[in-house]
Amino acid sequence: MPIETERKYLVRADDPRWRSQIRATRVLRQGYLSPDPSREVRVRVVGDTAPLS
Repeated sequence: MPIETERKYLVRADDPRWRSQIRATRVLRQGYLSPDPSREVRVRVVGDTAPLS
């Protein structure tokens, strides 16, 4: 099974240069489902549908 690497970056709100690089936006909702604490099941919903990949 592949390993997912998640990276997070802090964007400074007072620096407007990054805003000019935005090409599109989407609303994303995310939740975690699993009764077993040693396993993680993540569900992401974009708009009204959940992607299959």
